[in-house]
Amino acid sequence: MGRPYLSKKLTRPIRTKDGRTLYTVLDTRAYMLRLSKDRKRRAQWHRAAQLLLEHTDVAALSGQWNSRCSTTAS
Repeated sequence: MGRPYLSKKLTRPIRTKDGRTLYTVLDTRAYMLRLSKDRKRRAQWHRAAQLLLEHTDVAALSGQWNSRCSTTAS
């Protein structure tokens, strides 16, 4: 995964259920790597990981992440 892709900003910052705020693709990747094994096994996270690995457009990736997290930061 290249640095230019990882440094891209999400279309909107995402606030996670644990209170963190994700701003970039790199933030989302780091967040996913910290998920418990049980959460990583869920189909929704497999799809999010697939989008990340495919260097999906940041808007699509942001949309997928917004559906996984509790609220969007303002």
